[in-house]
Amino acid sequence: VGDDQLAVESRAAALQLLATRKSKHTEAAATRALSDKLPQLRSAARNALATTQPERAVESLSEVLAADGDLQERQDALLT
Repeated sequence: VGDDQLAVESRAAALQLLATRKSKHTEAAATRALSDKLPQLRSAARNALATTQPERAVESLSEVLAADGDLQERQDALLT
């Protein structure tokens, strides 16, 4: 998740796998992904948090929807 050299799709899939397996590393990986420069990875982090920490996901989703940022990221937030 934290390796910028890997494709964003691979990083997002790794994050989702951590969440699906309820790994103890999910929170740290999602926190790191939320601060990434790639909107696709930030969206994957919110999806992972929706599974493992719904309250935190809602907070992050609200921030994205209130901001005037990346359109795809905002659309992804609506779908989460």
